[in-house]
Parts: sequence; C-alpha cells; structure tokens
Amino acid sequence: MDNPYPRQTRKCEHIPIDENNWKKVDNKYKNLIWETIQVINTKEKKKGLLLTEGSNDVLTMALGTPEHSRKVRGVGAYVTPKTYFSKPTKSMREILLEHQQWMLNRDKR
Repeated sequence: MDNPYPRQTRKCEHIPIDENNWKKVDNKYKNLIWETIQVINTKEKKKGLLLTEGSNDVLTMALGTPEHSRKVRGVGAYVTPKTYFSKPTKSMREILLEHQQWMLNRDKR
C-alpha cells in the first residue's frame, strides 16, 4: 500500500487525522479510512459502547468537532438539517408518486 503521507520517510511515523488535515488526505485513503471507521463503529454499537444520536454522528466523533447547527457536513453548501433529514410533506410525496407512475408508464410504451 502507498504511503498516504508521502513527505514522511519513516514507515513507523503516523500523523493523526483531525479536522485540520482531513482535507489533505487523498480520496482513496479517505474511503479506506471511512470503511475502517464503519467496521469499528459497527462492532462497538453491537457491544453497546458507541452511542450515536442526532447531530452526534460518527463523523462528528471522528473529527472531534461539534456539528454546526445550521449546516450538514459533507453534503454541500446551503443544505440545512431540516431539508436534508426531514421527510417530504404528504402533498410532495403524492406528487413524487404520480411522477414515478408517469415515468413507469412512459417507459412501458
């Protein structure tokens, strides 16, 4: 496996990842790190050692920084918790279902 920190010459050195240097990590390593975090968290949840609730999610715990109350981390700008996590209203669900039906009927023709 390649060294995620190419400036380091010794294999035994590790740089702890925090909110300041997370952006510097190559995406292929971010995916590997994220998968590892998920495996560890799944095991801890099964043992009852990890409690995630609301905005205190795994990413918040891993980075050690609280979530901003008006933003959702990792989904882009101008996305609020309400727009990201809320269910659509009943009328919006009906519109979406009608649109899905229309798309299915159109594809069958």
